[in-house]
Amino acid sequence: MGKGTLSIVFNAQDMARTTVQESADPMWELVFSLHRLQTEVGYLNHLDWHRQVRHDIRATGLAPLLRSTLLPLMPLSSYFPDFLTPSTGSGEIEEVIDIIAGTPGAQLRRQVETMIARGRKLPSWTADLAAGQPAARRHLSQGLQRYFDIAVRPHWPAIGRRVTEHRLVRQTGVLQDGMGSLLSGLSPSMRWQPPVLQVHGYPRDRRLVLQGRGITLIPSYFCQGNPVALADPALEPVLVYPAPREESGPVGPGLSPDGVDVLLGRTRAAILRAASLGTSTTELARCTGTSPATASHHTAVLRKAGLLTSHRMGKQTLHRITDLGRRLAGA
Repeated sequence: MGKGTLSIVFNAQDMARTTVQESADPMWELVFSLHRLQTEVGYLNHLDWHRQVRHDIRATGLAPLLRSTLLPLMPLSSYFPDFLTPSTGSGEIEEVIDIIAGTPGAQLRRQVETMIARGRKLPSWTADLAAGQPAARRHLSQGLQRYFDIAVRPHWPAIGRRVTEHRLVRQTGVLQDGMGSLLSGLSPSMRWQPPVLQVHGYPRDRRLVLQGRGITLIPSYFCQGNPVALADPALEPVLVYPAPREESGPVGPGLSPDGVDVLLGRTRAAILRAASLGTSTTELARCTGTSPATASHHTAVLRKAGLLTSHRMGKQTLHRITDLGRRLAGA
């Protein structure tokens, strides 16, 4: 843990323009999952993932790619290149990788040179990347896609549920107590002293003045410890922080998870659980790996059965599990 403090300075416009990203960000999750492989910090929080992904890395022969391509660019250190985590508002990993592959050459060169200046020893292929060579860009893109497919995509429903539940709980807090309550409750290492949000334990002291741009708060499944901001203050401001598991009170034993799956079908059971805190159709689709149209069909069936309620809010429809649904699922 660092001894510095990141001080994020807000004004009235920034408070109005601060948002919590609505779903998990595939590249931030990819980066932080690589960090989890490089340290024992947070190991128990992701124990099942560690066991599965280490088996899958061995079974697929992924280790050489990790050592030669991904880990050198995304080390567990105070700096890794901002171009690897573009501000996209989440999206599909393929779309994000395309954006990374199209990073302007000057930005690639500057950020790779920053890593070298900070003492990182990079493999020889990164010189071609810094020069913007198409082959090096393709090499990185293919490596990111392959790692995501093996180590992150199989766990995406769990990642999505955690982030969605956290966001909805924080959203309720904002409606009740205002944006200040959100900023003061994101992480134990953060302290809201209006108009400054202090992030303690940062690698070095740093001041980020938002100047009316606002900031996107990105809850992350794999992030551990202190929140992380982009290194370049000129980029669109983001702050990525660990999304804790949101606990709800007991509602009785209900059916076993397998029993609910058998009764409702696996997808409908997953939608029912994901709607425990009030979830949009789009978020349900992301959590369960289905299309919005399919998720909408399943919510209609669950609503007719009295297991869900649906309410229109602006352009979104929010679905919430009913008491009957909770008793059935024990969720």
